Amino acid sequence: MHGTIGASPREFKDFPIHSHPTWEILYCLHGTGTARIDGVDYPYNEGTIFCIPPETPHSKTSVAGFTDISIFSADFLPPEGHMVQHFQDDASGSFRLLLDAAFHIQLQNLPNKEGIVDAIMTALSNLLTGYSQVKKTRSMSVESFQQLLMDHLTDPHFDLAAAVEATGYSPSHFRKLFKAVTGQPPLSYFNHMKIEYAKTLLRQGGKQVSVREIAESAGFSDPLYFSRLFRQYTGTSPSAFPGSIFDWDPGMSRTDARGLS
Repeated sequence: MHGTIGASPREFKDFPIHSHPTWEILYCLHGTGTARIDGVDYPYNEGTIFCIPPETPHSKTSVAGFTDISIFSADFLPPEGHMVQHFQDDASGSFRLLLDAAFHIQLQNLPNKEGIVDAIMTALSNLLTGYSQVKKTRSMSVESFQQLLMDHLTDPHFDLAAAVEATGYSPSHFRKLFKAVTGQPPLSYFNHMKIEYAKTLLRQGGKQVSVREIAESAGFSDPLYFSRLFRQYTGTSPSAFPGSIFDWDPGMSRTDARGLS
């Protein structure tokens, strides 16, 4: 792969919309904020990589400021087709290490520097292909697990820890993968799904529903735990949730009913 490398001359907080006649492989060296690429907003942080097609308008903003380094290449072969793509560098910063090496060699007066830089750029392109495969595998694993949670949404006997173990990843690694895709670890995500389902049941239940029945229908074997979790996620009790009207379970004392609120 052929190309040239350019780095931010200073820290920016707002870089106006612009485009390039070639592919730009944009690497965030420092800062967090939002990149707007072809009308779509993408969050970024240190180590975020954007592959931006030719003539695609893009801009970046950051409250605290950011710096970038970019490759501009006319013969870049993107790993996922001719569309905007984004990746995250690995924990070792492998992409940045290679990119820094290519940038510094580009600045030296070596007789064969073009060949060295091209070789490093080819390695960077191959590394992006690897990141793409990891990204797809991670997404497929998480999507399969999300479907598993949906299938067991109302099952009070579903063992979440055992399900995580069965993914083939170490539990801590899978939780990181899951959170990277969904923004939440598996338990929080599952509880949020169940509470959202319970909210739907509360709105639909009318006068023929009790907290105990709602808890059981949403997959909670303990109505007291359900009530506490409901308040944690919504800021109110099930009985006070807008749109819900309860007839308390005849077998439940008034004290029990207050305890569930």
